[in-house]
Amino acid sequence: MSTIATPPSTTLSTPPSPTELPTTSVTFIDPFDFNDDDNKKMSPTKRIIKTTTTTITPIKVHQKPVYVIVATSLNPPMGIGHKGELPWPQIKADMAFFRKATSHIDPSISPSSSPPSTQTLNAVVMGRKTWESIPHKFRPLSNRLNVIITRAKSSDVGRRILEELRASNSQTGEWSLHEFSSHTKQRLRKAGGINSTSTFLTPPPPASSKEAQAPILISPSLPSVLTLLSKPTPITLPNPTKKGAPTSAPISNTSTSISINKIFCIGGAEIYKQVLAISSNHHDRPAPDSDTDTDTDGESDGEFDVRILQTQVRAHPSPSRSTELSKQRSPEPDFECDTFFPDLLPAEPSIKSTKWKSLPEERLDEWLDGLPVPQSQNESGDAPGWFRDDEAGVDIRVVGWERRGARSDSVISLPLNFKPSASTR
Repeated sequence: MSTIATPPSTTLSTPPSPTELPTTSVTFIDPFDFNDDDNKKMSPTKRIIKTTTTTITPIKVHQKPVYVIVATSLNPPMGIGHKGELPWPQIKADMAFFRKATSHIDPSISPSSSPPSTQTLNAVVMGRKTWESIPHKFRPLSNRLNVIITRAKSSDVGRRILEELRASNSQTGEWSLHEFSSHTKQRLRKAGGINSTSTFLTPPPPASSKEAQAPILISPSLPSVLTLLSKPTPITLPNPTKKGAPTSAPISNTSTSISINKIFCIGGAEIYKQVLAISSNHHDRPAPDSDTDTDTDGESDGEFDVRILQTQVRAHPSPSRSTELSKQRSPEPDFECDTFFPDLLPAEPSIKSTKWKSLPEERLDEWLDGLPVPQSQNESGDAPGWFRDDEAGVDIRVVGWERRGARSDSVISLPLNFKPSASTR
């Protein structure tokens, strides 16, 4: 009889709880604890390394601001000319302000910091027609670099000006003419477009007892000229015996150079239009090919901080009107105008404009380096805030305007004697 072995006993264990998950021992190492011996023994691939990243943001230096200086009528709004002349009689106070503002050099700019052959000047930029409207005896405007923008061949215009200067009894000595290439961007132009050659007319050395004569620059390209004038280093004129371009190269013993302090645009209407078109915050830019019958060709490459110095001109109220009526402007225009400033500025600085904002007195004083404006000389008291010219029969006041959102507060202005060091080139 066989015996069947008893099967081994089997004990069923209690099923594990679903919350009892397997665990793994993990040791966290403080990456900043450099005294940890275990951390030191770890291989470099297992060690957490602290790194520091430094981001260098370059500082962008913008172009010099361009000051648009213009006299406009209040009625009709923004009138600047009639038949090629001013719409109003000669206003001596405004002419004096124009001369001082465009020729003034801040005394804080020490001429001793510049080489003896360097002349510090402001630049006055104008169209050819504006140049020709200046009386012969005042051409070129003294103590300023006269810049003429023209569509005509610059060398031909330069030779005509030289003939006029030689025929004038007020200009002595021999002037010299230098041609150089304007380095502008290649743009599609209409047939018969402008040439790319600019011309410099340099005056003879001044006599010790006389005022230095003003140099003349003639160019077809407004943006290229403004870029040249905005350079922080002096403009070195070419040697009279050679043909070349103005550069910022070291000045030799025989070279002369011009250090530009401020840039002023003095007209006419088409030049004003082009300057406003290249303003850094102006988005309503006109097409390069303007239908206006002018002597210049429009370009819109480049960005500049454009500031406006406006002389507002109004006629005296009629003596026959009552005091109440005299406060209101007549529906009839004060002046007959056929040429107008290409942008509309408010008649009152307190009126808000979508494009422009008026300057407080302190800011305007800063723009003018402390030069007094005509209305500050008003002594009659019958027109507060205005200068009264009884001889011309007008009231005038100067108002400063800057674009809303202008970057003037963030612009870094370099001194005139600034020279880049080897580490910044």
